[in-house]
Amino acid sequence: MSDQMDVFVSLSAALTGFDASMFAPSVDPVNLKQVYFDYIMAKEPTNFTVLLDTFAVVTGTGATGGDAWAETMKGGSETVAISAEMVRLAMSINKLWYLGSWYNPEDTTQQEVVSEQSYIRGLSWQVMQSHAMGNSPFTFGYWAKDPAASLALTTGNPDATGGTS
Repeated sequence: MSDQMDVFVSLSAALTGFDASMFAPSVDPVNLKQVYFDYIMAKEPTNFTVLLDTFAVVTGTGATGGDAWAETMKGGSETVAISAEMVRLAMSINKLWYLGSWYNPEDTTQQEVVSEQSYIRGLSWQVMQSHAMGNSPFTFGYWAKDPAASLALTTGNPDATGGTS
């Protein structure tokens, strides 16, 4: 993965509460992280680059190759000013991962479905331990039983609770 993609995966994990391995599995035929990365970069190139660079600096993961973060630094490397635009962008990225739709950071009444896979693979389905309507990998009658896995296993986050063990 590229440096920017590594930071995007880390940022996505921080925003959603899911483990980073959920966004970058070793086998990833859909590669939704790349679809989302490219989509966001096309929609919000400047703010997205600033957000990635700022997150990389704040978390110590290193710069992503640009100097855009330098403009957000105030009073040294320990204080970081985050603009309202970056906060709205981070919220839109979070919604994208959970709901599979892009919500315009400037006007959240405007939304777009990014791809057919984005809806099916929205994190909200995993949190609910469910699946998108009309897209079930399970056999008939599965709903009559408790979920097989705990929420910690579903999200990859050992601190998550819920479900059965």
